[in-house]
Amino acid sequence: MGGVTEPALYGLGLRYRRPLIGLAASGFVGGIWGGATHVTAYIMGSSSFLSILDYVGGGALNTLNAGISDLLAMGVAAAVTYATWRDSNEERLG
Repeated sequence: MGGVTEPALYGLGLRYRRPLIGLAASGFVGGIWGGATHVTAYIMGSSSFLSILDYVGGGALNTLNAGISDLLAMGVAAAVTYATWRDSNEERLG
């Protein structure tokens, strides 16, 4: 659960087109929320669910908005991928 994201990106995101669209849309929506609410990271940590601890230094509202940004990104990724998914062999890029 606390690992690197490259296997997901290269294993699924670049292999199939539609999950890559979901990944890009979720990053956009999560980033818009984080930017609009001025979320600030106070340390650089790993890219896992433990990264929520990076935002604790800014108080409860900063941590809450970081969590909302994470949840929005996960929800958008799941919704876009589910809405655009087609189970076929034509999906492969390579």
